[in-house]
Amino acid sequence: MNPPRLTARVKTGPRRVGLALCGGELLVTVHVGVLEALHRMGVVPDMVAGTSAGAVMAALYAHGYGPGACRDLIRRFPGMRLFDYAFPATRALWRATAGRWCADEDWVAPGLFAGRRLQRYLARLLRGRAACLPYAVVATDLVSGTPVVFSTWIDLCRRGVATHPGDLSRALLASCAIPGVVTPVRMGNWVLVDGGLRDLVPVRVLREAGCTHILAVNLHRLHRPWRPDSVFQVLRRSIDVMLQESVEADTAGSDVLALKPAYGPVHWWSRRGLVTNADMARESVWQQRHSIRAFLARAGDDSNGPSCP
Repeated sequence: MNPPRLTARVKTGPRRVGLALCGGELLVTVHVGVLEALHRMGVVPDMVAGTSAGAVMAALYAHGYGPGACRDLIRRFPGMRLFDYAFPATRALWRATAGRWCADEDWVAPGLFAGRRLQRYLARLLRGRAACLPYAVVATDLVSGTPVVFSTWIDLCRRGVATHPGDLSRALLASCAIPGVVTPVRMGNWVLVDGGLRDLVPVRVLREAGCTHILAVNLHRLHRPWRPDSVFQVLRRSIDVMLQESVEADTAGSDVLALKPAYGPVHWWSRRGLVTNADMARESVWQQRHSIRAFLARAGDDSNGPSCP
């Protein structure tokens, strides 16, 4: 597919289309299929926002990676080579010992993985590219419990919608830092982790930026039937149940059309599953083309969200 025709600045016309990309770990390739379907319909968003895996896709798309280029990245995905074990028990023991003699206020308890390889991978993909579309990525500050929005798009920073991250690859790592799995990212006074703790489907930032029509890609599912085969599955299901109410609140409102693309199981070691999910998502969203076009054709209702700063 041809790369998208991207806007040169934040659009200020009567209709501003925002695309919210949900978090979902390896389900990032589902977003590729969604973008393929939207481009096939001739729908190009005026702004894109993402959380966790959705943040990665939002940043890539805003920096010129069209659906075709993203499909090529799937085929070359490094998979498990992105893992860098952080030895959390060893480092915690060293901290407990060394901390008696020299305190380190910037020390953060490690997760299973450090995330440095993932950050280098993202930095390499973005090197030499400038944003050609307004975008935002969302992380969560563990200190204050509030969402933290990053963007290198100057207009959004000036209007108070986002903060310039300095290092975008580090901000993306923060948005993807699943608590306990990836080491939290310290940036100034923030201790940042996965944005999905606060905004799994980042509709709020698109409203704050003035988007009148928001396509919200929701990958959150409470799959049925479900059997608790292990304590870890019970814990994961409990988190999913808690997130359900948040997702329903995020996607409520007449200015939002929630898209729930189809996808299947996927594993870090299988590129086939990644490609299959992109294909499934593309076809399922294409089947919704009539409702999407009807939604985008409606007049905007400024009462659904905050006005532009």
